[in-house]
Amino acid sequence: MRDFARIQEQALSLDIFDPIQSFPECGGIDIFMGTVRNHHEGKAVKALKYTSYKPLSEKMIREIELEIEKKYQVSYVRVVHRIGYLDVGETAIIAI
Repeated sequence: MRDFARIQEQALSLDIFDPIQSFPECGGIDIFMGTVRNHHEGKAVKALKYTSYKPLSEKMIREIELEIEKKYQVSYVRVVHRIGYLDVGETAIIAI
């Protein structure tokens, strides 16, 4: 399986994840992509700034991935979150 940083400063892409063909026991894959929207609590949003203490965030995301794999008996769970300034419409998180 590919290893990658769960916290990234560059634009996120599905290319970092392992292809579904690597998991013949799976019949499908779910993908969630969260983006920056243009409003929050009735106010306009132009951009967001995400920050993170990378060592702790990386560890916590990996623990969550492992917990989901075990609880739901799935073969592949990966999450990547972007930090830095993101404009409206940019991808902030991808969970597979």
